[in-house]
Amino acid sequence: MKKGNRHGFNEKKVMDVVRDAVRYDNNIILYRVNVGARKIGNRFIRFGEPGMSDFTGIIRELRCPICRGLTGAGVRLEIECKAPDGQLTDAQKNWIETIKRMNGIAVVFQPKEITELFAKNVEAFLKSEIYKPCARCTK
Repeated sequence: MKKGNRHGFNEKKVMDVVRDAVRYDNNIILYRVNVGARKIGNRFIRFGEPGMSDFTGIIRELRCPICRGLTGAGVRLEIECKAPDGQLTDAQKNWIETIKRMNGIAVVFQPKEITELFAKNVEAFLKSEIYKPCARCTK
């Protein structure tokens, strides 16, 4: 991972902001995921699947913001973090599409700068995904 770039921050800083944004949300359980491989002695150990996002988690319940009715529960959440000049790999693109196809929520956060506004936008985006109006209320 790069130590820094022309923007003055790296992917780890984006991950820190995202982790802090959901830290006190009791509706989201979020875990850091490491993907890679390592040779230990004469054994080769692989962890994670290629393309997995930086964070994986579960959203306890999805609620309609209008009627407060339950619209889903136990929904998979994947969050990929990128520095401004970072690129998604093909494996990451495939992983994100798979999660979405399976009715999970997958998002990429790639800010141009790290500010308090970015942290609030992370929270606001997640809330907009979690609290979407139900079919009954959108008629």
